[in-house]
Amino acid sequence: MNSPRELGVGVVYTPKLARLLDLSLVDVLEIEPQMFWRSTGDADDPIHIDRAAFAELRAMPHTRLVHSVSLPVANGEPHAATDLLRLRESIAALGAPYASEHLSFNRFSAECRQAWTGFFLPPRQDARGVQIAAARIDEMRRAAGVPIAFETGVNYLRPRHGEMSEGSFFRGIAEAADCGIVLDLHNLLANERNGRCSVRAVFDEIPRERVWEIHLAGGMNYRGYWLDSHSGLIEEHLWTTARAVVGACPNLRAIVFEVMDQYIDEHSREALRGEVRRLRALWDARRRPAHIPPGPRPPPRPRLRIEPPPPSSERHEQTLGALAVGRTPRDPDPELVADPAAALYEDLVASMREGALYDTMPFLLRLLQASIGPRATLALMANFRAQVLPEEFRADEARGFLRYVRQQDLCIEHLNEILDFEDAAIAVACGIDRRTVAFDCDPAALLAAVVDRMPSPELARGRFQVELSRSGLRIGRRP
Repeated sequence: MNSPRELGVGVVYTPKLARLLDLSLVDVLEIEPQMFWRSTGDADDPIHIDRAAFAELRAMPHTRLVHSVSLPVANGEPHAATDLLRLRESIAALGAPYASEHLSFNRFSAECRQAWTGFFLPPRQDARGVQIAAARIDEMRRAAGVPIAFETGVNYLRPRHGEMSEGSFFRGIAEAADCGIVLDLHNLLANERNGRCSVRAVFDEIPRERVWEIHLAGGMNYRGYWLDSHSGLIEEHLWTTARAVVGACPNLRAIVFEVMDQYIDEHSREALRGEVRRLRALWDARRRPAHIPPGPRPPPRPRLRIEPPPPSSERHEQTLGALAVGRTPRDPDPELVADPAAALYEDLVASMREGALYDTMPFLLRLLQASIGPRATLALMANFRAQVLPEEFRADEARGFLRYVRQQDLCIEHLNEILDFEDAAIAVACGIDRRTVAFDCDPAALLAAVVDRMPSPELARGRFQVELSRSGLRIGRRP
């Protein structure tokens, strides 16, 4: 096992976080490369890498780590060679000394193809699960050309009969793959609070010398579960746990703070800087181990027992994947079907898909809400999800919804113009140089009315066009 050198403290990079946080406070930028992969919509050349964005990141005076978010190591099927090649190119472009990926799966067999789940799902923790993860890690290491670590995952399912404990599962994978571990302490805290193993029990079982990196984050309560939502600041109990853990990991390379964009704004600036300063103090004190405090005892969740033989990892993957996207499993594992967390995963997937549409097509969603009402708009999106499986890239999810809306019998004034505008905006955001959209009314007035949710404003008629490009948009008259 090649253990990388010490690096320091860092954050998971987003452009918004970079605007709010003084990046001179951190040593490490952990980058999710898929943020800079653009879906073109072209079947012959589907994905472009934004090399200009990588060049800007490479020019920063930080160590850059690659934290992949689309090739989780618990996927049962091998990853596509093209995806692994893009990952290798991303790692090389950023000069990352190692890369990490999640111990989860995000694909399952559906409708005669491999479908994307829209969410990281927990694998079955058994010997076959160890073999699958070790194979994916080895595959990734050979393709990427750098050492690989896996992130310890969050699991909202009840503990299952015949499974390995979290700690022994992590140990088995790390040793079989001869790789590093990204110890996500908030994931472990969420598992503990949701009725699984305690953080202390997990830490007692893992090979501590393989912990290269620690992740810290905030979470929230939702539907009776503690979610790993990366929503805000790190709670005091987790800081206490982290102080104990960092001193017991002899090959620790970095401590990284994770927070999602929707939970930060201008008012968060000082709080974010305070968190990074506490990370620095934690890093500086890492040679002083302490006792890991026990967390509050979680309420017991009933354990359903089944007779051996236990379900296979493949059956687990197919069942949970189908349930998460609101489909009926082909050969269901009855224990998973009965687990209340299956409905939670379906809810989380639906929320992510809905959020992607609101973020990607704000004018269309506002026009729909103003014209048919919020409830009918939600029903339209729910029907779309029921008929169309999730797409990996937000742009492809949005394109699918655009096609779906065009197929509906919706008598909404200016709908086609807004559909064409959103389609063009997506194309430009994905790297197309420019697109032109025709309007039969004043585009500026129409877009302003849509933002204000005014469905039928009095608009000046005429032959207009909007030219969209990376530098913005330009409104003019059509010839």
